[in-house]
Order: sequence, then structure tokens, then C-alpha cells
Amino acid sequence: WTRTLFVATKQNNIDYLERRLAEISDPSSENYGNYMTKQEIDTLVATDPKEINEVITWLSRNDIWNCYRHYVDAIYCFLTDSLEVPQVPANLKNIIRLMTIYRHHGKLTEKFNTLIKSDKQNMEVDEGYVSRE
Repeated sequence: WTRTLFVATKQNNIDYLERRLAEISDPSSENYGNYMTKQEIDTLVATDPKEINEVITWLSRNDIWNCYRHYVDAIYCFLTDSLEVPQVPANLKNIIRLMTIYRHHGKLTEKFNTLIKSDKQNMEVDEGYVSRE
């Protein structure tokens, strides 16, 4: 088995991006046809660097070092056999989502935990497994 921890970080400005995409598609809008570049979208939705630093600090405090940034909103970490995925602290529950990816003999299995923020509390709402050949 090999394991990879996928850490998705909170994207910013999603409401603005949705409005902008609707305007780009609306012939009556001033922005009709004014497409955004990948760089513009990446810059718009990028996770706050302070939040990324908080996530990296949390990972390193849990002896998870072999990580790299993937795009503007994700971090991949390679886990050794002895490392367990740590519990997400309260201060990070509304800015990250975790997925542990297990690889065994060419098969890929994903265990995912989806965390949502409610008005009253952060709570784990879904846990499951997906297998692919």
C-alpha cells in the first residue's frame, strides 16, 4: 500500500466568479465574450497564503513533510506506513477538506471525509470508499 493525503484548501471569490461567468455567457452583458484566462481565475480563487501556511504548519507538526502544492488550492502529501492521518483541528475545519488515497497492486481506493460548516458547528457529514481499477 502507498498512501497520499490530498488536502483541498478553501477557494476564494467563488460567488464573484459565478457572477462573472454568467456575465461572460450573457449576450446582453458588457462582459459578454470577455473570457478570463486560467491565470486570472487562479489568482481570483487562490487560497489565502496565511491559510496555506496554517495548513503547512499543522501538517509539519504532525510529522507530515513530504508535501507539494498542486494548483492554487490543493496540497499533496506522501504518507509513510507508520503515519496516521491526524484529526483536523477546529481552526482548519472550515478551510480544508481531506482525502486519503490508497494504492494497492495497481488499484486506487479513495477514503474521503467531507467536512461542512454549519451555522452551529463543524461536523463530519460523509465518509466513504471509492475503488477504481
